[in-house]
Amino acid sequence: MSEKKYVIRGYEFGYNDECSYVEGNRVKCSFIDKELAESVYESLEIKAARRFDLSEVENLFDGNDHLLKKCDQFMFVTCGVRLLNNEGYIERGLYLPKNMRDDDVLKFVEIAQMHSYQLLAFNNSPSFYVLWIPKENTYARYQTEGMKYLHYANSKLELQSGMDDMIEDNGLNPLVIKGKLNEISDTPVLLERLVDQNKKISYSEKNETLKVVGYEPAPYFSVNPLLKKPLFEMHKISLEELMALEKKLAESAWEEYA
Repeated sequence: MSEKKYVIRGYEFGYNDECSYVEGNRVKCSFIDKELAESVYESLEIKAARRFDLSEVENLFDGNDHLLKKCDQFMFVTCGVRLLNNEGYIERGLYLPKNMRDDDVLKFVEIAQMHSYQLLAFNNSPSFYVLWIPKENTYARYQTEGMKYLHYANSKLELQSGMDDMIEDNGLNPLVIKGKLNEISDTPVLLERLVDQNKKISYSEKNETLKVVGYEPAPYFSVNPLLKKPLFEMHKISLEELMALEKKLAESAWEEYA
């Protein structure tokens, strides 16, 4: 019988002078006890929700009339306080009422879709996929204004589909490789055929240069296995390894920011 593992993933927020927005996420902690995991998750979610200036919550800032009126009605029924002013807007500096019960806070978070955390369940110990970039001797990552995040996913397919930002953040567009095809690849015939079939991939015999352009992941994944020196390698890592890597990235980002 497999043992479930519960993981709490926390969103990291940025601010754009109007509202807070999700700019990344990190794994916060893991459990094997479901009730404990749910209790910790709810506690974290409640504390985060009570700290938010509601006028700066992205989903409320961009919310349509139906969502705003639904949240307004829920707050009024549970606490006797209105979310919206007479003009139909959320006043700056408005927080969840202190008399709102914790279980109602969780319901409000669900209605407003203003989650700060995710509770995920896995069979056995979860594993994740990351991209190792040999040339840089590091794992692929993406960076926001002040933080760095590891580029990872639950499956190889998911990792590939989310590679567009990673291509930009890791300087792969355009990709330029110098050399003759038989110097670049152990299978030059296959590489030449790929160049003929894909408009995003080109080769100049005059300059002896292979080039891949654009942010679509497919051309890069097509070229990669044909190269003597791969652009990236897919590595499978454990939850503990993921948390250690994320901690290291967070520490390096704060050191640079400071």
